[in-house]
Amino acid sequence: MLHLSRSQVLAYRTQINGLETSNTAVLETGVQDTPPGTTAQLALHARRLPSDGLALVHSIRGALHLHRVEDLGLLAAALRLRDAGEAAPTTHGRFFAGFTPDELAEAWTAMVDALRAAFTAGEPLTKGELSGAVTPAVDPRLAPWCATCAVHHPHDGLFRMATLQAGLRLAPDGSSFQPPAERPSPVEPDEARRALLRRFLTVCGPAGPAHLAQWAGLTPAAAKRWWTPLAGELTEVRVEGRPAWSLDPGAVLAAPTPEGVALLPPYDPLTEVADRELVEPDPARRKQIWRATANPGVAVAAGEVIGVWRRKTLRRRMSIRITHFATLRSGVRAALTDAAEESAATLGAESLDVAFEQFE
Repeated sequence: MLHLSRSQVLAYRTQINGLETSNTAVLETGVQDTPPGTTAQLALHARRLPSDGLALVHSIRGALHLHRVEDLGLLAAALRLRDAGEAAPTTHGRFFAGFTPDELAEAWTAMVDALRAAFTAGEPLTKGELSGAVTPAVDPRLAPWCATCAVHHPHDGLFRMATLQAGLRLAPDGSSFQPPAERPSPVEPDEARRALLRRFLTVCGPAGPAHLAQWAGLTPAAAKRWWTPLAGELTEVRVEGRPAWSLDPGAVLAAPTPEGVALLPPYDPLTEVADRELVEPDPARRKQIWRATANPGVAVAAGEVIGVWRRKTLRRRMSIRITHFATLRSGVRAALTDAAEESAATLGAESLDVAFEQFE
């Protein structure tokens, strides 16, 4: 049994994320864009990756991600729920719980057809306009009463996940859905899931079904069903004594020791396609990195998350506050300041204030 240290896995993840040398692997799983128009832009900039050939869609957990256009068919096939027990309660599983497999298949078909048919004028539609057009066209069970909006409209989780099935992409700023593109060539669903799991394990490094469930918004049982067909391709290892599985443990062993410093945006692949307990063993610090809503960005040095950061912008003047977990060396502080200036320039800020504080 191969035993891997935490530092070896973090070195691999730094390398595969393209934070020190050119690497496009993060595009295999997509880059989350929350809020749209800024977050993914910063993640791509940190890796010196262009946005050419990428589309903004609702994909993993129904969240907005940038993906390569050629991957959309695979994603649609892999992420389409087949039974009500696949979606975790935190990702709309409670809504789907009332459907049999046949009813769920009918719900997908009805919602997808209604979404595509809504673009009668061939013009972009806002989410509200699209939702309003779809509501009368679907079974009332698919459009429950929303107390917040005081109207019936499609369940948000079903709506978002169905837009991917319908071939709908969003404008780069997320403000509207574009008229549906030609549907991609169909991909066999089981093979699509195996391919997506391979991609997850490539970017995450050694992991287990629980980490897949967390990333993809699956129940533990569904994650294990995804996992089983790929088991013969995986090597079991130990990471800090805990079992995990790897597609290529040799690549983990060969990863060079990281040295660089970076400011990564909220929901960056380094923190989202991840074993959270490995990224940050300290529970108090984990609560700072992964919040119930509105995650901060993270500061990274030599492969370690060393703090979090948030930004505010007023009239093109940006302020960035970096909260570091331990005392910073002067060289790291200077490098983080440089990274903050790059982030501000990427987002079009005309001036920048950078402040540091230590987490207590």
